[in-house]
Amino acid sequence: MCGIAGFYRREQQDPASLESMASVMVHRGPDANGFHIENGMHLAHQRLSIVDLESGQQPMLSQNRKEVVVFNGEIFNHHELREQIGESNFSTKSDTEVLLYGYKKWGAELFNRLNGMFAFAIYDKENEKLVLARDRLGQKPLYYTLRPEGFAFASEIKPLFEVPFVDKKLRPDILPKYFAHEYVPVPETLYEGVFKCPPGHWMSLDLKTMKLELTPYWKATYRESLADRSEASIAEEFEEKFKKALEYRMMADVPLGVFLSGGLDSSSCLALLREMYPDRELMSFSVNFENKSFDESSYSSLMAERCRSIHYDAILKPETMLEVLPHIESQMLDPIADASIIPTYLLCQHARQYAKVAIGGDAADELLGGYPTFRAHDVLGHKAWPKAIQSTMWSLAQMIPTNMDNLTFDFKVKQTLKGLAYSNPIRNQAWLGACDLGELAELFPSQKNVNAELVYSELLNHWNTCDATDDMNKVNDLYMKSYLTDGILVKVDRASMMNSLEVRAPFLDVNVVEFVNALPQSYKRKGGNGKKLLKDVMRKRLPDGIIDRPKKGFGMPISHWFRGPLKDILKARIDAAPEPFDRSVLQRWFDEHQNGLVDRRKPLFAYFMLQPLL
Repeated sequence: MCGIAGFYRREQQDPASLESMASVMVHRGPDANGFHIENGMHLAHQRLSIVDLESGQQPMLSQNRKEVVVFNGEIFNHHELREQIGESNFSTKSDTEVLLYGYKKWGAELFNRLNGMFAFAIYDKENEKLVLARDRLGQKPLYYTLRPEGFAFASEIKPLFEVPFVDKKLRPDILPKYFAHEYVPVPETLYEGVFKCPPGHWMSLDLKTMKLELTPYWKATYRESLADRSEASIAEEFEEKFKKALEYRMMADVPLGVFLSGGLDSSSCLALLREMYPDRELMSFSVNFENKSFDESSYSSLMAERCRSIHYDAILKPETMLEVLPHIESQMLDPIADASIIPTYLLCQHARQYAKVAIGGDAADELLGGYPTFRAHDVLGHKAWPKAIQSTMWSLAQMIPTNMDNLTFDFKVKQTLKGLAYSNPIRNQAWLGACDLGELAELFPSQKNVNAELVYSELLNHWNTCDATDDMNKVNDLYMKSYLTDGILVKVDRASMMNSLEVRAPFLDVNVVEFVNALPQSYKRKGGNGKKLLKDVMRKRLPDGIIDRPKKGFGMPISHWFRGPLKDILKARIDAAPEPFDRSVLQRWFDEHQNGLVDRRKPLFAYFMLQPLL
């Protein structure tokens, strides 16, 4: 796990700018750095040493020095690929070298052979081109910009602005998208001319013409090809693939542990690892809260004891949050409005004291329909409800007292009703996002682009191009391509790499993902309850209290803290709101929240995280 950066500027050498790019992302790889400058190509690497600690330095050159690679991530099947390529080509044990010789052997066919999380760039000197690729679901980030003066790329946005020809200019027109999604969807960013390489894509830059081509190499498919299989055989194969994914992610030459919330997903990872490695020392990590509606310590402690892991937990208090918040904000030039970034950061900071790699349970909910929204779609359908019914139900909902705790009854009812004005895919995002179209129109009265076609363009494209015939499989796809890719995985990458920690997600193994996607909904969900397949596999291994507990989510008491330790900071940021925001709307939302009339945590936190960039 590392940080990569580089730029191309024909017939110019600028080592100082390259070193500056590396220096602003040293947290991604504090163990070593390396640079390569040749023919106007500048490549930088910050290394977090995980595998082959002695000889995996980058940038790495092929033996004939015609290819150079910088790589961020892990290739979990690199041993198998080495055998296919031929061991005589290799001089290290590093998975990085597989990219060099795999590219020489297979060209662009390499990308679909990789099982891992990755973003990398290969300078192909002989063919005068730069080739870049990003993993299938976007676990590793890759930002880029093409300007008349040259091309630049990096693992984060911040290094790009260290290059002289890259200016930092915000796009006011993109702000409604951010508030609608709580992130800026791929491929856009907040900045003019700066983009994210979409997951499952590769890019080729012709250095002679400066023409950039973007090509997909993988696409999720939902053709339900396994619909005729028995439940027993499906469960058996899923267990086999998931165990193999866990085995891959145990590959490390450094201390490794497991994130443990006590929920089904993380508990499944720990329980299976203990079964697979009965004598191995396993560590587990969790973050707890003083507010009991957010705290899960009883479950994580139960699982740690049951699985005999050495368990380390930490408590997130307001004073701790105030200490880490400035650092988090300083690294969020591609902002996300998910308040769990703060406890995730603390969890990673805590785990890094004992380990360099952690295994997490991300993506099980997206794959297997574990979120409460899936059940809501079952009950409410996928089409907009008549306005008269919406109005009546909304009036009744206002009689429910506002409660600022975690996933309270009033929050779930009001958030659910908020989506009834829309059909899918917009309805799903209205449930998840900070603002719906009506709120966006209030917040940005001068913006002409607050309409469904523009604000939700990426979601509409995902929905319309998905090959699923079942609407709920389309919802699965929507979660995988938006909320997971642009939200959850960005949050985990930022929080972990700010603490020089690598996080691995076995549920995102390509063999697991493709297997689950080929299943009909009946294998994923039953009676409105999600993750049926995982529960079937783990029922004999986990207590019923873990298997059947309601989905809680990794939240934090931001609603309470906006009325306490963060109140004055939030108010000062609202007072400084520039155009195109309507400051009076932000002030009204602030007052409603302070008076306990409406829980405005989501739009207020979205603005809170954005304001330092304005």
